[in-house]
Amino acid sequence: MIRRHFLHGVATSVLLSLSGCGSRHSSDAEFIEWFKKNESDFLRLQQMALEENAVEQIARHFCRDTAGNTHNHPSVPHGFSLERWDVYRKLFKKLGLDAGIFIQRPDSRWIPNSVMMGSSTAGISISGSEKGYLWSGTTPEPLVEHLDHPLPPEGGEPWKYMGFMPFKPNWYLYYWST
Repeated sequence: MIRRHFLHGVATSVLLSLSGCGSRHSSDAEFIEWFKKNESDFLRLQQMALEENAVEQIARHFCRDTAGNTHNHPSVPHGFSLERWDVYRKLFKKLGLDAGIFIQRPDSRWIPNSVMMGSSTAGISISGSEKGYLWSGTTPEPLVEHLDHPLPPEGGEPWKYMGFMPFKPNWYLYYWST
């Protein structure tokens, strides 16, 4: 009897914690308005990221160097400083970039010469979605007219989706789900 109540409690907790997985991201219009309000900080972040040679991913609590090694704050890889990381962390907080940034070099096979700025995440790591900003020196694919629900079909199925919506030269909103 106690075991049944325990399992029921665990199942209820899991269901309640997953109930937010279907939560929606802010609208495209809200994302664009936020960008306009903070454009100078987004541009600063983009410029800083393109200067990086030692890291390819930077988040509040970890960074990943170009060899794929993860470094937890305050440990830093050679060629990247804790002071610079703290500047990124302040910008992430100010801009609401909970997922940090991912930097693609000009020789990357996936969206070369770009900076992906993760703003909104929903779900769990094996089944979730992310919406954010992308600066890219090349045009990503597929381009879509909007990223609000319902999602346009060009990006794939809702459970496995990737789409990019241009909103100013070299700037895009992106949405992906797994």
